Amino acid sequence: MSTSPSPKNEALYGQPAQLPADAIGPKMARLRREHHRHLGNGWCTRPPELDCAFESICETCTFFQTSIEFRPTLQAQRDDATAKHQDHREKLFGSLLARLDQDAS
Repeated sequence: MSTSPSPKNEALYGQPAQLPADAIGPKMARLRREHHRHLGNGWCTRPPELDCAFESICETCTFFQTSIEFRPTLQAQRDDATAKHQDHREKLFGSLLARLDQDAS
């Protein structure tokens, strides 16, 4: 009877350890600290201990942040507001787009 490990066992022991699904690395930990809620067109930077009861006014909140990667979404939202003659929404998304363009230059 042999006491050496089988080839299947050897293959398992030779693989690098995998992190559990709920483990986060340093970059994700920083992102969660700084931006605790991901939105469709940006992030909410409101500290988690400050509760928020609103779900649809994020773009007007001082904790709302967006970046150039969300430009297509913001453009689509502005275009939708324009098509529906929703002047307030059109101005809101237009100002967010203008801010992105200003930050990019």
